Amino acid sequence: MKIALVLRLASGVEKKIKKFKKLFKTKHLKCLYIDDFPHLTLFTMDTYLKKNFLKKIELNKCFKKIPIKIGKPDIFAKDILTGGKTFFYRINKNKKLFDLQHCVINIFKKYKIKEKTSNKFHKNTLEYKSFKKYGFPYVGKHWIPHISICSILDKNINNELAKKFFKSKINLDFYVYELSLCVVTKKSLKEVKKINFLNK
Repeated sequence: MKIALVLRLASGVEKKIKKFKKLFKTKHLKCLYIDDFPHLTLFTMDTYLKKNFLKKIELNKCFKKIPIKIGKPDIFAKDILTGGKTFFYRINKNKKLFDLQHCVINIFKKYKIKEKTSNKFHKNTLEYKSFKKYGFPYVGKHWIPHISICSILDKNINNELAKKFFKSKINLDFYVYELSLCVVTKKSLKEVKKINFLNK
């Protein structure tokens, strides 16, 4: 089973992300992540844990609110994990966000199982080393925090929509106060548990 630990977004940001998700869905036949609720992924991981156990997990840390500042729209033109073109908004990097990722991945890494995604990365790269250690290839300074719209698998991209996306801006800064622990299904994320930050 694959799980994801994500940050939920402010309602105003969610609305703007959903709007673009809807537009991309009408213009493309094959899209990954398109039906996921808007979020910022801290990590995904293949695990042997069952859903009932996930609901019981207690993160014994006193997390503080995390400031989020949305940056420019961008694209992973050759997304190694999906094989597609992934449209997203960058999140400006900040120490609290990286500290949170490092903290939670170290709690969960003992539950990971081995799988072959690491074969997609060249040995001695940060992605390969990260995947072998944590079960997720983007832990640490090489992680690019972002909010995905979708990953398009169609051969051709709708140029008009792409131009509209790259000209867009989301001028909203906000704080996040909770984590969402999810199961990753073929169609979308399914929330299993909300984890509120104890120190707001």
